[in-house]
Amino acid sequence: MVLYQGPSDTTQYLYAGAGSHGGAFPGEIWRTPYDSTNASSWEKVIDFDTIDSTMTQITYFYEFDNRLFFGTNANGAIWESADGLNFTINSSWDLEVEPTCIAVACFIEFQNELFITTTNKVTGGKMYKTSDAASWVNVTNDAFTRGSDAEELHNLDTIGGYLWVTAYTDTTGNVASPIWRSSD
Repeated sequence: MVLYQGPSDTTQYLYAGAGSHGGAFPGEIWRTPYDSTNASSWEKVIDFDTIDSTMTQITYFYEFDNRLFFGTNANGAIWESADGLNFTINSSWDLEVEPTCIAVACFIEFQNELFITTTNKVTGGKMYKTSDAASWVNVTNDAFTRGSDAEELHNLDTIGGYLWVTAYTDTTGNVASPIWRSSD
């Protein structure tokens, strides 16, 4: 979930994603006024059943550069909105860069850049960054050389002046889940 206030909104809205995590039901995006105590104030903003029913997982939300972003599965799309109601796929995120990507896993801002991580069971998770959401730079290939043993780079965080990232491993259980950090 995330709080976001579009330019024409009079209050912040709480956004939440719903989905079946790769199951049979397409994802949805909902929002409600942050200060509302009325359970019926939730409104559906996106229903992927009418857009692309293969998008069954909404990953993380993030506000960057006055825009609201979220990721999905189904080849790892990045969606964005400048008003919180009208969302489009970020056209500069070229899926051909990582054709076996199955999800955009996480978002975080570090040193005025937006970082994302991906899930890729073939080559291992990857990390990208951008300063403007118009051009993306690959920060690492193949999960810092761990390959498919670290299929998802996950859980980005900033603590103590470092950018931290962990890997989700779903292999034989013989490989530990690594943690990396960087000051730049």
